[in-house]
Amino acid sequence: EVVDTPSTLVSTTKTTITKDPSGNVVNTESETTPTGATYDTTDNKPEIIEFEGKQYKYTRIDESSAPEQGEVVEGTTEVTYVYKLVKGDVIVHYIDEEGNTIKTDVVDTPLVPTGTEYDTTDNKPEIIEFEGKQYKYTRIDESSESETGKVKEGTTEVTYVNKLQGKVIVHYVDEKGNKIADDVEDTPLSDMGTEYDTTDNKPEIIEFEG
Repeated sequence: EVVDTPSTLVSTTKTTITKDPSGNVVNTESETTPTGATYDTTDNKPEIIEFEGKQYKYTRIDESSAPEQGEVVEGTTEVTYVYKLVKGDVIVHYIDEEGNTIKTDVVDTPLVPTGTEYDTTDNKPEIIEFEGKQYKYTRIDESSESETGKVKEGTTEVTYVNKLQGKVIVHYVDEKGNKIADDVEDTPLSDMGTEYDTTDNKPEIIEFEG
């Protein structure tokens, strides 16, 4: 008759702790292993950790940490990974249909934690004045990122395309160039190339100063 008698093994608890740069614990994982076995915590070292709606990115092993690989010893081996809060910002560009900049870039959302909601529509003017010309918003550029969404790591760039506009004003003067009637806006701001006709604003007789 053979009787198996289990031997008593000394075990250790391996604890992997992840912290943000301020020392706040964002994740803890524990595993009990017999003493003398080897361990490797790299399979518990995610590149990105989601915590309370924010993203944290791995940066380094804490100075006080045990090695992330080694031989199990009696007691608890603690490996501590340090993570950095991931941030991003949102910039808005303004260009004409040829890709030329017609307005200074706007920082819609400064550096904030990734996952933060953003909306650039409050920085999308209908008309832009630039170098004496007027441009009207037409569309989002093909290369642009979405004008609404969640902040990602790095810079999110939204580009609005604007079309050059023109309008037609009619003046009325006498033969000496003196004004004899108020100007009339015959055609309001319109796309370049739009047809116009001022003949409906060409009176045969103008009464001026009695």
